[in-house]
Amino acid sequence: MLLAARFGARDLTFEPEDELIRWYQQLVRPYARRVYALIALAVAAIAGLAALPHWQDYLLYAHAQTFNSVDPIFHKNVGFYIFRLDFIRFIITWALSSMIAITIITAGFHYLNGGIRAARVAPRVSPQVKVHLSVLLAIIAILKAFGYVYARYALVTESNGYVQGATYADVHARMPALSILFWISLFVAGLLLANIARRGWSLPALAAVLWVVVSLTTGVIYPRVIQTFKVKPSEVSLEVPYIQHNIDATRRAFGINNVSREGFEGVTTVTPGELQASAETLNNVRLWDPAADIALETIQRRQAIQSYYTFTSLAVDRYVVNGKVTPMLVGARQLNQNNLPARSWVNQHLEYTHGYGMAISPANTFDPQTGNPIFSVQNVPPVSSDGLPVLTTPGVYFGINDPGWIVANTKQKELDYKTQLGTPVASHYSGKGGVEMSGLLRRTAFALRFQDLNLWISSQIGTKSRMIFERDVESMAKKAAPFLTFDSHPYAVLANGRVNYVLDGYTTSSKYPYSENAATQQTSQSGGLPTNFNYVRNSVKVVIDAYDGSVTMYAFDPTDPMLMAYRAAFPTLFHPLTDMSAAIRSHLRYPQDLFLYQVMALPNSSRQQLTLMTTYVPAGAAATVNGMTSFLVATSDPDNYGQLHAYVTPRGTSVTGPIQANAEINQNARVSSIITPLDQHGSKVLLGHNLMIPLQKSILYVRPLYVSNATTPLPQLKYVIAVFNQDVAIETTL
Repeated sequence: MLLAARFGARDLTFEPEDELIRWYQQLVRPYARRVYALIALAVAAIAGLAALPHWQDYLLYAHAQTFNSVDPIFHKNVGFYIFRLDFIRFIITWALSSMIAITIITAGFHYLNGGIRAARVAPRVSPQVKVHLSVLLAIIAILKAFGYVYARYALVTESNGYVQGATYADVHARMPALSILFWISLFVAGLLLANIARRGWSLPALAAVLWVVVSLTTGVIYPRVIQTFKVKPSEVSLEVPYIQHNIDATRRAFGINNVSREGFEGVTTVTPGELQASAETLNNVRLWDPAADIALETIQRRQAIQSYYTFTSLAVDRYVVNGKVTPMLVGARQLNQNNLPARSWVNQHLEYTHGYGMAISPANTFDPQTGNPIFSVQNVPPVSSDGLPVLTTPGVYFGINDPGWIVANTKQKELDYKTQLGTPVASHYSGKGGVEMSGLLRRTAFALRFQDLNLWISSQIGTKSRMIFERDVESMAKKAAPFLTFDSHPYAVLANGRVNYVLDGYTTSSKYPYSENAATQQTSQSGGLPTNFNYVRNSVKVVIDAYDGSVTMYAFDPTDPMLMAYRAAFPTLFHPLTDMSAAIRSHLRYPQDLFLYQVMALPNSSRQQLTLMTTYVPAGAAATVNGMTSFLVATSDPDNYGQLHAYVTPRGTSVTGPIQANAEINQNARVSSIITPLDQHGSKVLLGHNLMIPLQKSILYVRPLYVSNATTPLPQLKYVIAVFNQDVAIETTL
């Protein structure tokens, strides 16, 4: 704009059509510098705001790492695509948009300053203005040329054809087209600069037309012609190498390139010796389903103790009970603000501040007299049995879901629980969670934040009181590391006498070359992973203390290049895994979003360990006919954590799959004769998950059956249904 003012005509003669120029010269030009400053500030603010959402792209660019693989087309390290390409393309686009805006604004001010004058045939442009605009347009052309260069690289991360990544039409049509457009752009830039010494704009105009024509023919029409007339008729043969690139990259990107593969016979008979060898696996079958309407409902009614306590979820974990690894259902007793005895301000924010203790129950057993769970940790104050650790700090100030803000360690004692006689047992918070209300300024700030005058005037609040307002563990983890995504199943762990929550943190990217995007539409909608990613690593374990709210992040996979980049950016955020206490480390497990848990021994093994399993059946209607083709098992024990084992059934054999097993249950006469009378007169029958249990070389399906009252739900385990091959049995115990 300053150059536009400098190059402007000094003695202007105004034509009738120059009224806008006259107005500008008389009213605005005397204050030109101030106007230019305001416009420049506005443009800079807009450009800055446009760049703001790309902070994470810059973070990865500035701390880029290398992978142990390259893409198969350009042979560039995968790290270039994940760490650098997005930010480089953004900078080019940002600079290009900025230059276009600058050029338009500059041309406008050249017009207002008389450097460009309207004429009946064509606008008249002064030599200085022509130089200025030619240089700006040449810069735009050069930026566009660089955009074409990096657009070529982006083809291996995009999906334009049969699979993710560059396919035949991309490699043989779009990439050459982008190379041609690169040289065309540089040619146009050269013509714009060369035109400075010539009169008129005919040469750059001709070049611009050529640019548009080449863009349409080589960039749009030619690739479509190749795809339609060459690729489509021979798609299977032409796309084979690119499909193989896609398969190889997807395996690497999802960490499934080292899956051990074993045959599994799936025989239809089992010997007494095989049953004896599988005795521990059978003893550890999870009979209690942690679903909301089954075990969670039962534990809520038996262990909430008071109406203002609640269990928001249950997790499956393993604890050593009497020397044996045992599957357990674990839940923390949290505060339920909606069921306080009175919703006074003191009750809501000063006295009823926290939950208290845990409930831990073996998932593989039940009371045969009542059908209820048996508890190894129960009641308030909490009592531990069966060799489980004792809870010495049972307060639960932080947990799953946020019960609302509270002020702890005030003059008002905080209720822990009430005795059987109704006598309150209270305490004062001694942790470091939240923010200390150390002065009037902070109290005023929080009073304004929560629009609550009591925070400012209450005599109960002292300088050592602590405002605790962020209490959901998943939200806390996201705020501490917004560049990570987190598993949607935080789980409580009893370790070191305290309640701890463990979360799985993922590094994800959608820019791994040739890797296929995850089919998230086929997975749980409640999962914590993003909807668009083609690279993932469970690189971080997060531990949050339920009493003091301390958030500790551990580098679980220090070899992950994305985690290495984040550690370079935030050197003190991630602790080495060796810093994690052994008590918590023994409860780490493979992420749950895609699996169900079961403690069992792997086929051809006698060792009991916590595993995750998913079965594979043919897609579509064939699943009910052809049965199971394979199953995948992930282990969670510390010494072989994350190992994936694929067990594949022989071709041509029929191994009962989960859909077939359910069908056998539904059509079994004895099962129906038992369910029918139970499912009436105010009672309701509930079926748990159908669990697949490998027994050496064969498969057993187990499905627990619960009965609940329709008006006062308290699910009780009444029967266990077993399916072996096509034989169905239903008994009171497995």
